[in-house]
Amino acid sequence: MKTNNELVPSEHVDKFEKFIRDYNKSYASKEEVSKRFAIFVENLKKIEELNKIDTGTAEYGINMFTDRTEEEMGGGLKPIF
Repeated sequence: MKTNNELVPSEHVDKFEKFIRDYNKSYASKEEVSKRFAIFVENLKKIEELNKIDTGTAEYGINMFTDRTEEEMGGGLKPIF
């Protein structure tokens, strides 16, 4: 599987396949699978970066929304004033 013209590590493919099983995901087409996989890989990178910089207050990981963009999730957290 390829994304952004780069070979994707097999561990990402394995994690995505496990994600699909664990969260009972299904997609309407091969194009949707490819799109969701690319988003999943980008989110994995964000998860890794957040875990590197976190000072022990949280642990970031794969959840049912890891195949979604920030826009699809409502743009992230918004401050309450």
